[in-house]
Amino acid sequence: MADRYHPTSLPSSASASPPVQPRPAHAGVGNNFQAKLQQLQLEQKLYSQRDIRRTPSQSSVNSTSMLPTGSHTPQLGSQPQSTTLLNQTGHVRCLQTLSQLLASGQESDGDEAKDSASALALALNDKYVFSGSQRGHIYVWSRETFRLERVLYGHTAGCLALELDAGRGVLFSGGGDGKVRAWDVHALRCLYVVHAGVNSGAILSLAYSAARDALILGCQNTSIQVFDVANKDAVDREQRAKEMAARRSRFFDGSTDPISVCASYMTAPSRPSSPTDSAEPEEPAEEHYVVFERTITQYAHSGYVYSLLLSGGEEERLFSAGSDGSIHVWRLANGVEL
Repeated sequence: MADRYHPTSLPSSASASPPVQPRPAHAGVGNNFQAKLQQLQLEQKLYSQRDIRRTPSQSSVNSTSMLPTGSHTPQLGSQPQSTTLLNQTGHVRCLQTLSQLLASGQESDGDEAKDSASALALALNDKYVFSGSQRGHIYVWSRETFRLERVLYGHTAGCLALELDAGRGVLFSGGGDGKVRAWDVHALRCLYVVHAGVNSGAILSLAYSAARDALILGCQNTSIQVFDVANKDAVDREQRAKEMAARRSRFFDGSTDPISVCASYMTAPSRPSSPTDSAEPEEPAEEHYVVFERTITQYAHSGYVYSLLLSGGEEERLFSAGSDGSIHVWRLANGVEL
């Protein structure tokens, strides 16, 4: 009877089991990974077989014209016609897509055009959504219709940060050109330009303190700078012009009068600003201001200052995050103090 279970006594149609090989210690981990991978691939296949229809609420807006016939402003209470992994996670779903790429008319110009139309910063008020682009433009979208209302030109490098002073109706934009531009959100025009400290590099983050009426800049050169909005005119125009001339003097041989250089720089001719302008004109500003050394905290981080947040409350605190992996907490004085 024992022979019937011996491998040599198996029927010819059956094959003998191969000898058991010792299994590596990590084999179980690999098998689990493969099983999960197969499960994800199966789920993806099931979703791809569904009849997924593109709804009007998911379509891109042609920014230079009215919404296409039949399109409508999506209602927050309406139910989606289809559910996909791409547009829904839990109870969050895409209602509308605003395309800077379509707005710039460069959707067919390749990867370089797509990069230049990248949306880098956002801000909004009751009427508009503002988006800053890699090209330095600020796109102004209607919150009611999702149409492009205006393009604001001015920065000569990417618009990396946007911050609102809701009380005054002013939008601050920080650029890779080392400048902050202040915009009237009602008239959609530039009010003034703030020049960051010497060798600040790009302005990567902004925070506005309503309690102190001050704008705080996080910069590429690791500094945090404070611009006193309330007292911006305490330094007269001539002194500001001299300061900017001194900062620009490395590009001149000293034969040019710094006041005349900055006077022409401050009074750029008025040029139009519209979505169809191919020349991309710089929006003129009424005034130019400077962040002085006394309100600059050098080496606030050991890397770029990527993000700024204010806590509010009676003892307002500033939180800064840097590329050095650290988050610092500051109190506001003339500059900022740990």
